[in-house]
Amino acid sequence: MIYTFCDLGGDIRILVKKGGVSCFTFGKSVMGKPLYCLKIGNGKRRVLYVGAHHSLEWLCSKMLIIFADTLLSANKSGSALYGFDVNEILSNSQIYIVPMLNPDGIDLVAGKVPKASEFYRKAIKMCNEKDIPLLWQSNINGVDLNHNYPAGWKHIAPLPCHTRYSGTSPLSEPESYALYNLTRKVGFDSVIAFHSQ
Repeated sequence: MIYTFCDLGGDIRILVKKGGVSCFTFGKSVMGKPLYCLKIGNGKRRVLYVGAHHSLEWLCSKMLIIFADTLLSANKSGSALYGFDVNEILSNSQIYIVPMLNPDGIDLVAGKVPKASEFYRKAIKMCNEKDIPLLWQSNINGVDLNHNYPAGWKHIAPLPCHTRYSGTSPLSEPESYALYNLTRKVGFDSVIAFHSQ
């Protein structure tokens, strides 16, 4: 079963109720879904973890939610995590987690975008298929978010499609633009993007 945007929202509500984590939105997807970021810790060092640039990598979203929950539980109990003192880590660091950068693409692959919608019809047309391939990586506009950043930007695929199209220009997509702005605003010391291909 694919971990969807709805699943993510439920898990975030549970985490926030447990305490020790805040959640904020830093933008919206093409379809208007909020892009969530979790924040744990109050130290000087700022680290960002990002999951699900690609819609077939929904497992990274669930993994990051489990990571956040495990981190919070260890911090609350004062226990070590894999030999590391979590209380010390969180007093020296701020950990930001964007579990799902591509909620529209994930919901498309999961069958949660209505087939009668313009978004679905446009996606079908892009991939020249009768149904959405499970290997769909792009956002709902057919842009591979991982290839939509200014660093080394170039056209890879000629047209919007399920993979490798880098967009009309760097940061043409609201998801990549929002993440770019978040990194500029916070000034992270480290950024780690998780992929599961």
